[in-house]
Amino acid sequence: MQASEKPPSAFKINSEADSAFLSSLTLCNPKVLFKGTQKNSPIALNLHFQKNLNPDYPLLLTREISIYAHIFGKRKALKTWLRGTPLKTLSAGEITEVVFLTATQFKMDEGDYSEYGFECVVTDINESNLALMKGLRFTTLLLNINAALVPKNTEIFPTLALIKQYKFREIHYRVNTLGTSWNNLRDWLDYLVNSQPALIEIMGIEKGDSGSITLNKIAELMLKHGYILLGDRFFVSKNHSLAYLKRQQKLQYIPPWGASHPSIKDWVGLGIGAIGRIGDAFYQNLRREADYEADIFHGQLPICCSGQYPDKDARHTWKLIEQLICLHKISLTTEDTSHAPSEKNQEILEKACKNGWMTKKGTDFIIQNQGLNHIQDICTELQHR
Repeated sequence: MQASEKPPSAFKINSEADSAFLSSLTLCNPKVLFKGTQKNSPIALNLHFQKNLNPDYPLLLTREISIYAHIFGKRKALKTWLRGTPLKTLSAGEITEVVFLTATQFKMDEGDYSEYGFECVVTDINESNLALMKGLRFTTLLLNINAALVPKNTEIFPTLALIKQYKFREIHYRVNTLGTSWNNLRDWLDYLVNSQPALIEIMGIEKGDSGSITLNKIAELMLKHGYILLGDRFFVSKNHSLAYLKRQQKLQYIPPWGASHPSIKDWVGLGIGAIGRIGDAFYQNLRREADYEADIFHGQLPICCSGQYPDKDARHTWKLIEQLICLHKISLTTEDTSHAPSEKNQEILEKACKNGWMTKKGTDFIIQNQGLNHIQDICTELQHR
C-alpha cells in the first residue's frame, strides 16, 4: 500500500461541515488503518459511482472489494450503499454483478439497524430501475432533490407515487437548498413529509442567523410534522431506530456518513474519491480515474491521503464534538479520570453560553434553539482551539 505526501487537508467532501471535522487530522501511513480493527464487529460499505467512467470500472471496484475482504476476512456488513450515480453509471447486468460479488465477500446483515441502500435522482426513477433494485433486495432508497425548483412544476408527485408502489423499507430524501427561498423550501418539506419518509437530509443550510433558511426554523417546522433533528442536517421520524439511539445516548457520528449505531467501527469507502474510516483513522481514495486504475491493477489499495487525530487531546475533543452533534449537548465529565477537562474547551463552551447558543446545567452544556444555527461554529472552535 502506498500513499501520496498530500496532507489530510486534501480530503474532499461535499459537506462543508464534515470537511471541517477532518481538518485537524495529521498525515499517517495507510498501514495504520488496519492496526486497530475489531475482527468481530460489523462494517459499513460505501461503493461510489460517478458519470462517464471507464467501462472497466465495475471490475476495478470488485477487485478493490476483494483486497478489503482479504484484509478483513468474512465480516458482516451492517450497511451497504451504492453512492453517487449507480443507476446512471452501470447497466442492470453490471449492478447485479457488483451486488452479487459484494455479497459473496461480505455477508449482508439484516438486523434492526441494517441498511442496504442506493442513491438516485428523479430522472432515475422508472419501473425498470425500481424493479431491478427491489429484486436485488435493496431496502432503502435515497432520492436527491433540488429545492431550487418549484415543487408543483416538477415531476416529483408521480415519482413519489411510483416509488411508494415498490414498498422499500425506508425512503430517504436529500434536499439541496442552494438557490432556494425559505417559502419554497417550506413548500417542499410540506409535500415531502406526506409520503412519510424515514429520513430527510437538508444540504446547504446557511451558517449563523443571517440567512432566511436557518436550522432552527427548519427544526421547528419538522417537529410539527413529527420529525426530530439529528446532528446539523438530518431529520428522522420519532419512531426511527436512530431516534431511539439518540434517546438512549448511544449514537455515533462518522463524517461524511452521518449518525449510526455505535457497533460499526470500520467504514469502507470503495471507488474513485471514496472516503473511509478504519478504526480511528480516515482515508480517501485517488480522485483521478487513471491513478485509481493503476493502483488496482497492481493489487494496491488506491489511497491518496490518510490521517488520524494526532494525540489523546485531539481524540478527546472529537468525542466532545461527537456528543454535540449526536446529542446536542456536551458533558465535560469523562470516564477516563486521567484526562481532565480542557480549560480551553470549557472557555469555548462558556462563551457559547454568553452568546445564547448553549446553557449550562451542572457539567453539561446544552444547545439552545438559537444555538442550532451555530453548531458548526462551536465545533470549528473546538477543533482549532
